[in-house]
Amino acid sequence: MFKKQLPIIFIGLCVVVAVLVLGWSVFVKREVPVQSPVVNDEPVDDNNNEIIPDNNIPDDADDDISEIDTSDWKTYRNEEYEFEFKYPKDFELNDSESDELYKPHNSKLIVWVSKMLCCKISFDDGMSMEISYSVDKSKYPNMDNLLESKRERVSEETFSVEKYNYKNFEGVKTINAVNAGSIYSGMSKEEHIELFLKTDDGFYSFSWVAEDPEDRGFTYTNYFIPMLSTFKFTEE
Repeated sequence: MFKKQLPIIFIGLCVVVAVLVLGWSVFVKREVPVQSPVVNDEPVDDNNNEIIPDNNIPDDADDDISEIDTSDWKTYRNEEYEFEFKYPKDFELNDSESDELYKPHNSKLIVWVSKMLCCKISFDDGMSMEISYSVDKSKYPNMDNLLESKRERVSEETFSVEKYNYKNFEGVKTINAVNAGSIYSGMSKEEHIELFLKTDDGFYSFSWVAEDPEDRGFTYTNYFIPMLSTFKFTEE
């Protein structure tokens, strides 16, 4: 009699186990939150496109920039545009604003700081940073187009041209580190960086040019980026 009941008991146990397994899987599925799939440790959307947070510009600045001491630098403050920044005490300052359009981005020159060891307008030994401003938001450059334009103007054999970002500044960096040839005749060891900063009303342009044929350390990491690190708006 008992042997005849064995198949029924076995089937019953299988049904119980199946119900328990199904119930557990439903419980786990409800408890474990669904996470976005990842590609190379970066979250992606349903179309397998990388998710990039809004208003998050990657910071490409070098780690050694924070070691530059700016405590004895001078402070430039612009009351009209309500910003300030520090600059090296041996730099010359020209804050006479230009009433004419200054760059192809429909911007006006606000301030120019420089240390030139040759000449006053164009030079082949020294550094300069220029800040301009545009109220025409439509002229804010596309970084991909700007990168392509810069690469078309220089030789890939002697220059590296790449996108470059620092905090909320974004732009393009052009570096001639081999000390052979230049964008401009007679210059060598050239650095040219153009960065942009968006505002509610328009955008700022920051242009850095350095020529250092004798390798004195006239680099963007020692001067340009430290100056930008002190840039802030003063509007209360």
